[in-house]
Parts: sequence; C-alpha cells; structure tokens
Amino acid sequence: MAGWPRSSVKGTWMRLFARIGTALMVVTAVAMGTAGVASAEPATFRVDVKHSTGGLAASTWGDISWSTSQRTVTISNARLFVRGGEKARVTWTAYQGSTQIGGGYVDELDQVGRPNFTKNYDPFYLTSTVPGGIDRVDISLYDDGHIILSWGFCHFSRPSCTTS
Repeated sequence: MAGWPRSSVKGTWMRLFARIGTALMVVTAVAMGTAGVASAEPATFRVDVKHSTGGLAASTWGDISWSTSQRTVTISNARLFVRGGEKARVTWTAYQGSTQIGGGYVDELDQVGRPNFTKNYDPFYLTSTVPGGIDRVDISLYDDGHIILSWGFCHFSRPSCTTS
C-alpha cells in the first residue's frame, strides 16, 4: 500500500462496509417480510357436545394453522354438524395468554324441527395486530336447548388441539 494516500484506503474500506451493511439489511428485510407467509403443518380439532345419555347433539371439526408471525390463524376444512331437533352455536376466539385479541368468528345452526345437517365453511381467518400475535384459539360449541358447553383449545406451540 506504499504510495496510497491514507484517506483513500480508509474511504475504500468505509464504502465496502457500507455496501456489506446495505446488503445485510436487504437480506434481513426480505427474510422478515416473508416470515409471516409460511405456516406450520395444520393441527386438527374436534369438539363434540353430547347429552347426558351419550347421544351426540352437535360437533365441529377441521384444521387450524398459524402463520409464522402468529398474526394470522387459518381455520380450514371446518364443519359444524347439528342433530335434527337441536340448535347449536360455535365460536372460534383468538387469545394471547389469557387476553382475547382480534376478532372471533361465531355461527349458529338451528335444526329444531329439521333433520340432521352438516354445514361446510370456506376457509376463514382470525387476525391480530398485537405484537407477539395469537398463541391460542379457543373453540366453544354450545347446545342451546340443553345448555351444554364443550371446549377445544389449540395452541401455537403444540401440534394438536385438546378438548374439555
């Protein structure tokens, strides 16, 4: 490096570090921007409401998957079965810890005086803008006529849903 002015060498290194820094920022931005698109393998859920005699009054089942950002939960292949003569309500609600965040999705099916029926749902989404996103979805199924409530709990950190 004999003969080079010191300021020129310093300027060359500074430009090189600036280019590397810019490249790293672009790679980071692309990675962060696409991180919310990919999702984990969907878990399945099933929640049943049964009478005290063991007969099935209503049931809901389907798939649930989270975006990696946890800001969107997709409910797909969802169904709601209601036995003839029954009325049921299903609710999917998003939580972070014990706090409800974002909107929920509620539907009711009245089969009083009608035969058994299964309703098929198009995929729908629960979304949140809260930092950290959605870490749990509670699914409640309520038999209006017999006042019976059953729950399903799906967690981001678990590969399957549980019921109670």
